[in-house]
Amino acid sequence: MDIAVILSFIFFMSIFAGVGLASVRVKKDTTDDYLVAGRGMSPALAALSAVSTWNSGYMFIGFIGFTYTLGYPVAFLAFMSTIGQLVAWMWLYKFIQKEGNERGVRSLSSLVAEKAGAPEAKLAGALSVLFLSVYAAAQLTSGGKALFVMMGWPEVVGILIGFVLVVAYCYAGGIRASIWTDAAQSCVMIVGSTILCWISIQEVGGFSGLKDGLNQQDPALTNFLPPDLMFGLTLWIIAFFLGGLSVAGQPQVVSRVMTLGDDKDRKEAMIWFFI
Repeated sequence: MDIAVILSFIFFMSIFAGVGLASVRVKKDTTDDYLVAGRGMSPALAALSAVSTWNSGYMFIGFIGFTYTLGYPVAFLAFMSTIGQLVAWMWLYKFIQKEGNERGVRSLSSLVAEKAGAPEAKLAGALSVLFLSVYAAAQLTSGGKALFVMMGWPEVVGILIGFVLVVAYCYAGGIRASIWTDAAQSCVMIVGSTILCWISIQEVGGFSGLKDGLNQQDPALTNFLPPDLMFGLTLWIIAFFLGGLSVAGQPQVVSRVMTLGDDKDRKEAMIWFFI
């Protein structure tokens, strides 16, 4: 195994863990601070955290596999899900941020109920725990798979490393630690993906070489309209739009929006998110 790869992995893991644990220095021992960072989070950090939360294991495992399978038609997913997210930031997140501030709620389950302890709040809480457990398992599994491919380590090792790190910094700093760490990860993801994309395009001979190579494998890979859609193109497009829009219903994303102080912060965060 290349020692440079191991050192690089240790370096970045140390940075991410250090960033999360550093939040302890500014935290306050209140429930409001632990769950919504006192509603004083920087819009830029909240936006970068939302980017990381949206494009986590889904992007580096699922989206890449989907792209490899479909080719050019995956552009529909990228474009329409982004449009869905734009609508969410302009409409749904505005409502969420406003209601969160006015009513003092700190979670999605509290947001859907008029008062604490209402049946709908309990149901939303139970569903959040259920689905977030599956979500967390998927994220840890994707981390394990990534380490297996890069390092050759058993997947369980990557899962345990991710679990220990996340629990440590979240216990120490709450949502602020999570957002700070997410923001750092987003920066690495953006820079790393840009470099990887540039190198990959050069390796295949530019965009023309990419198209020629895909055509040799399967001409359908370079056709923007996917063949044999069971329910037609319209539902194909709408499904990806709703996929982006429905991110606003994910508790781990809603909590980021609730850390923003006012509507001005939401608008600024929206700009950061799409830039």
